[in-house]
This record gives sequence, C-alpha cells and structure tokens, in this order.
Amino acid sequence: SFDEKEDWGTENTYSVYRPDEPEGDYKGCLLERALRAYGPIPSNALRFLVDIPLDEADVLAKDLGAVTISVGEGQVPMLIMQDEVPLLDNVPDVQYPLRVRTISDPDLGSKWAEIHARYGDRYIYPLVRGNIIVGGIEMWEMSGCIEVRQLDLDDPAMLPEALDAFDHMMGFYKQKGIDIIRIREILTVDADKLEDDVVSILKDHGYQYVNGFYAKGIASSWTMAETEMIAYVFGKQHVAKAEHYPSVITAVADRGYIRGDQEIMTRVVDKTDMKKQMDKGFLIKMTLTPSYQGYTTRDRAYIYRASKDYEPNEIARNLISIIKDRQPVSKKVITEISVYSPDRVSDSLAELNRNSVVYTDENGQYNLVPLKQMDYTDALAEVAQGLFKEFGIFSAENLAVFLDCRMSYVRAVLRKLESTGYVVKGYFIKDDPTLMWMLADDVGKRPRRFSESFVLNTQDNLHVYLRSIIKRDVGSTKSVIFNGSRIIGSFKGKVCSTGAKVEEFEGSDMARRVLKEAAQSVGVSLETPIQREDDEWDICAFTTKLNLGM
Repeated sequence: SFDEKEDWGTENTYSVYRPDEPEGDYKGCLLERALRAYGPIPSNALRFLVDIPLDEADVLAKDLGAVTISVGEGQVPMLIMQDEVPLLDNVPDVQYPLRVRTISDPDLGSKWAEIHARYGDRYIYPLVRGNIIVGGIEMWEMSGCIEVRQLDLDDPAMLPEALDAFDHMMGFYKQKGIDIIRIREILTVDADKLEDDVVSILKDHGYQYVNGFYAKGIASSWTMAETEMIAYVFGKQHVAKAEHYPSVITAVADRGYIRGDQEIMTRVVDKTDMKKQMDKGFLIKMTLTPSYQGYTTRDRAYIYRASKDYEPNEIARNLISIIKDRQPVSKKVITEISVYSPDRVSDSLAELNRNSVVYTDENGQYNLVPLKQMDYTDALAEVAQGLFKEFGIFSAENLAVFLDCRMSYVRAVLRKLESTGYVVKGYFIKDDPTLMWMLADDVGKRPRRFSESFVLNTQDNLHVYLRSIIKRDVGSTKSVIFNGSRIIGSFKGKVCSTGAKVEEFEGSDMARRVLKEAAQSVGVSLETPIQREDDEWDICAFTTKLNLGM
C-alpha cells in the first residue's frame, strides 16, 4: 500500500528529447530485424511491429528478400526471409520450459484474442510453453513482495513447472530488490484449503504457510499477535517502570537522542525537563532523523547531517562560512554580518536547521554540525540500525517515515542490514499481510506481557511508530492512554513535566485516573475544560454569597 514517499509518488523531472536524423535505410534495417526475429509472420503483424504502412511493408519486405509461405491448416500467408526457408524442414523438437510472460510481450501479439476469450478484461500474466498458452496468473507487485492472487493451469500436473517458472521470473524482480513471492490461490482453491499433495509440492519448492498464504523468500513462518508486537516494542522502548532509564543522559547514551520533555515522561525515571539538561552542556539541539527537533550529543550529530544528503545553495553556503568562522554565534550577529535581509537570513537558517547542518548549544548559539565523509546510504543504515535497536520491528513503509527518504533507499538499507544478519524479514504479525523486518536475535522469542498503564504524548517517536494503530483505534492521532497493549483513552494536549493540558478527553474512568496520576507524578496539575468550567462556577457561587444584596 502507498504510504509517504514511494518511488512513483515523488516528483518527476522531464526534458525534451530531440533525436538525430537516422542515417541509411533505417526502415529496411528495422524490417529485416523483425523478419529474422519473428518470421514467419503475417504482414499485418509485421506492420504493427515496425510501424510502417502495410503496402510499404510488403514491398520493402520483398525487396529485402522475404518470401510468402502458407502456414498451418488455414494456409495463413506469412513472410519469412528466403535464406531461412530451408530451416523449416529441419525444425528441432525442443521441449520449451514454462515461462511467465506479460500480455504486452510482442511474441504474444497473435494470442490476444485467445487470452481475452480465456480471461476477459482482467490483466493477467499468461503462462506459456513455447508459443502455447497453458495457463495464467493474476499477479501484483506489492510492498516488498510479489503476490499471486490466482493461478490457473490447463493441467494441475504442471504445478511444479509453474513454481519453477515463478523462480525464473523472480530473477527479474530481485534486481528491483524484491525477493519474496506469495501465493493466495491455486486453481480456485484458497491457500488454507489446498490438498495435501499440492501443499507437499509447495513445501518442496521452498514455500512456507503463513497468515493465509504460501510465501517463499522469508526467513521464518513464526508469528505473534499484534498485542504481543506492541508489548515487544514497549519492552524495547523501556516503557515499563522497572526498565526506565535512570536519567536523560543514560537514555541518550543508549538511544543516541531524545526528542524532548514528552519522551522523558514515557521512559526516564528522573522527572526533569530538557531546559535543565541543556544547561549542563552535555547535549545539543538540532533536527534529528526523523526530521523533528530533538537533542543528541556532539559526537553523534554528524550522522544526522549525513542522513539528510543536503546540498546548500549560495545563501546557505555564505551563512555556513559566517558560522564556521565565529561559532558559537547568535542569530543577531549572523544577520548583522551577512549581506542578506533579516527575513532571508531567518529562512536560510531554518533550512540549515531542517537539514541538520547547524545545531544550537545551551546558550542558544549557532554551531556547525561536523561534516564527515560518509555515504548517504551508510548514514541511513547507521540511523536505521539504531531505530531497530529501540523498536525491534519495522515495515518498509514505517521505516520510510522515520528515515524520511525514498523507498528505493529504504530497501537498500534493509538489504544491507539483512546481509549482515542484523535483521530478517517475514510476516511476523498474525493475520497481517504486511512484510516486516525484525531483529534476527529476537525472532521466535515470545515477548514478555506488558500490563502497566501510561500516557503517550504526540511528540514522542513511539507515538509516530504506532500512528497507524492509534488512528485506527481512536480515529485521529491524539495523545492516548494505554493499559497494557490496549488503548483505553485519548485526548488533545499533553502531560509532561513542563505542564499539562487536556481537551476533548475520551475514555473510561480508569483512563481518567491514569491521566491524573501521570500528571501528579511529574508535579503538574491536570487542567481540563470541565475543571476550568467548575472553577468558574465556584468563583461565581462564592461571589454570590458575599454579595448578600443579590
């Protein structure tokens, strides 16, 4: 399914192509190539192949030395080169393998009527032996895999050959980074209802049954329930109170970053805020990956810059030069020194900030993030490895959201992590057709049950990770209250050490209690519209009692 930036969802750039005038007899050259490649061939078909008028094609073919012969019981006139006619007397008996073809294949041009009679207007891929159609498949290129939704064969005994044909076809898709194929139906029978002999053939060809289909190319058919997956991610995120980080510094040392106060709330024992942490001088503030403002160390900052693959324009380069010579430097000084207007300086600094070129220190001064020679894909892989460490499992689409890059780069990163044995892929969520990548060391291990309750704010990467689940269960991407692996309440606002604001609360009494306890744990009052309304009525009642004349 499409989510965020797919290759075909990004902007295309076009330029005008002006071909040179061809030299020599280009029509004759094209026609002879077509005759030698496809002859014997009807004149009409030849015309379509080379896009030459029929009468001109006939005359030109004869000038090239082609002759007309009669083919088949219907004595169909076809053209063939004169020197190839003797070869028709000694055609070797070749046993052609079964192959998957596309209906746009020129070799199948004469078979379109037969294909339409068999399958109607459906876009199918014919299964062909030589030039004889023996079946067809409905096939779709999905996210990370090829899905065969229907497999039709003239003879069920050809199933092993059809599976071999799929292997041959996958050689093409592997060049695109897709090496998984899954089958949902064979000869009108769903995968979960196939006979034992068919199942045996599938298993002999390397297919495993998982989540209602047979798949080849996955490392394991092990699955876990969605609630177990959520509990697994909570464990990786140190959400359980016993697994909280003791301090912000230990959290950053393990994770590489922290987004802000709302992330402290979820996973750190020390009830502090980022302003106090910045005052200590250990952390810097910059744009991370994914592209949100957050906090990291000077030693790690270069990875985030390398993962942006940003090329600064002339204005940005001039500001970079100013910052480099005077860092740490305030925005006011940068504006005074530069030759650009304050608005243009502000816009350019914002762009440099978004692309992780600059950071601000504990005094709010601008500094350059070190620029190291690091390949863009290597930087993305480094970030992705850290993300897998702290979340454990990703789909390609979800990882693309975090890396904020094109899907082709995401697939390259996943292949790199797979090749090192760091992650493996499979359909790990029960009854879910989404292909996932998971830490190899954790596959097959049943996650520990999570039974605690907590508040998850919107400015937390865990909320970003669970956004599709939250939107499905709540209807929007609000802050939520979890009890175990289940959402029991939602609200607009936040609860963290710098304050609490709750609007449009929905949930049970238990959810309200969890919300109140979370606010109390960080020493803030839980202010809600209902509470404010009650306070206003209390003041009104008090005033009425004082004004006895009313």
